[in-house]
Amino acid sequence: RSEYLARTRIQGKLNHKISENKRINTGFEGNIQGLSNSSKFRSRDWGIVFAGIDWQDFTVTGGVIANSNVMAPYYQAKYQKQETQGGMVFEMNNKPRPVHMLFWPAEEHSLAFENWQSLSFNTWKSIYQLIFHGKIFLTRVQEINQYQINSELDRSISKAEPNIRGGEIGIMWSGFRDWVFSGSFRHVIEPSIITDGIGDWLDFRISGKEKIFKRNMNVSFTIGLTGWLNRAPAISFDPFVGIPLKISDSDYVPGDRWILQAEVAAKVASLTVTWRMNNVFRALQPILGIVPEEESWISTNYLLHDKQRQMGRLMEIVIDWYFQN
Repeated sequence: RSEYLARTRIQGKLNHKISENKRINTGFEGNIQGLSNSSKFRSRDWGIVFAGIDWQDFTVTGGVIANSNVMAPYYQAKYQKQETQGGMVFEMNNKPRPVHMLFWPAEEHSLAFENWQSLSFNTWKSIYQLIFHGKIFLTRVQEINQYQINSELDRSISKAEPNIRGGEIGIMWSGFRDWVFSGSFRHVIEPSIITDGIGDWLDFRISGKEKIFKRNMNVSFTIGLTGWLNRAPAISFDPFVGIPLKISDSDYVPGDRWILQAEVAAKVASLTVTWRMNNVFRALQPILGIVPEEESWISTNYLLHDKQRQMGRLMEIVIDWYFQN
């Protein structure tokens, strides 16, 4: 059975500068969304009205999100301090948002909202050619009005767990030519379907730019190694309809997964050719055998695993050619 999603959004915003350090704004947003399959079609619409002020390092925005039968307040407050050698951002949000269309409300024509409340603190510090950064985040999901899971779905789907708590630290060094070396680690205290069941992320990257052939060609490259660690075996993701799901299959044990990616782009005048491979381990495995055969495939979710649809090299070639008068 196929689902088709139609989406329309209309936005408008007015800004007024009162002084060099003070600005105010107001605006609206209208949304229409529809989903159909072989048996029925459903649509929903909702709107947002908001106003805000930017004053020095502070930003405050508030408004309401509503449709014909539900109205809920939302707000955003942010403090951002930027200096030459570092900075910090503290942000607090209360944002109602419609649930996924496949989590249908109990009433045929009602619209269900979830309230996403979040707190985050982000800071960074530059010391010579090193940049250190850290982040602490907390997100809580609350149900505003009752809704039920669509009984027509033939897979076990659960609504989102209420909390995402964790932190991230990282470092970046750019002391060699136009190259950048970076690494980061992110930890979630309780992996959930919102985080795809991943408890820890490790990411290492090298990127750079060079000029070759008498500086007539600009070449840029990126090499990245990402680790998905401490994954919850009962949590997966449906790539076809874009929703998380819970499973109960003792044969499905995702385990830790490392992904090696590479990208090279060459630009001459207005022509850019980009080569990208999102799973380099699959290409290297038959030659070097640096990783086990079964781990050289990307199997990130239960549906692909269940049908033995492992992802291979995932290679792309993109050509961009811009013409100007």
